[in-house]
Amino acid sequence: PPRGQPVSNGPSEKVGILAGDRIVAVNDSAIAGVKMSTEDIMSRLRGPKDSEVKLTIVRRGVDGRYR
Repeated sequence: PPRGQPVSNGPSEKVGILAGDRIVAVNDSAIAGVKMSTEDIMSRLRGPKDSEVKLTIVRRGVDGRYR
């Protein structure tokens, strides 16, 4: 699953995604451990224009998952 540095003032930074966060699901569909192309993952992350996308992330040093 994608890892990286959130874009400054981008949507992920605005909602609190941090560098190193691991995205494990998009809209309750697992992307971690699932054979899927990078393009498919990115399409799910972007969603349709003006839509909201629900992410489930795992953050190092924190028990459980964030939604």
